[in-house]
Amino acid sequence: MTDNEQSVSSVKRPPLWSPSTLIATVFGIGYIRPAPGTWGSLAGLLTAALALYLFPDGAPLESSIFIMIAVGIVASGHYARAKGEHDASEIVIDEVAGQWIVLLPLSAFGIGVNSPMTVVIPVFIAAFLLFRFFDILKPWPISWADRKIGGGFGVMFDDILAGLAAAGVLYAFLYWRAACAAAPSIGCGVFSLFGVGT
Repeated sequence: MTDNEQSVSSVKRPPLWSPSTLIATVFGIGYIRPAPGTWGSLAGLLTAALALYLFPDGAPLESSIFIMIAVGIVASGHYARAKGEHDASEIVIDEVAGQWIVLLPLSAFGIGVNSPMTVVIPVFIAAFLLFRFFDILKPWPISWADRKIGGGFGVMFDDILAGLAAAGVLYAFLYWRAACAAAPSIGCGVFSLFGVGT
């Protein structure tokens, strides 16, 4: 799903207070205009930050992703059938799940919300921008999944792929940062350039 979708239909909108609507739209965040996907991603970033603050080891975040994906598949599938539209723009549970996936590499490098702000803020901004990049542009195979896979699984799957792609780029960036901290080299100046502490 991208932000360049048609406006939310008021004719076939499923009941706002049904469980599937609350989950699929993340308690109505998906109805915010413009750019509902971006708002959904931002909600994912903030809730992940809260989870990392409460559980710095990141374990609950990792296990919750699987639960969120499973619940999201059911809820978004039910919502799509009720509205008669596949992957309606107001479905943003997929963005939340994808954004959480992007943040998975943080625990591997010991980065959490209790880390120095010179590290946390740039890394979270990078995670957000990377996910929006892959979710909006949808390079292959994300574009293939978006077009070819239907149902609730299809709604979630392209964002899962976008999250994995963004997580891969973020992991490479953090690995490079860790290597520079251990043995500075010529290419390591980029971290000071962007204000990312090593």
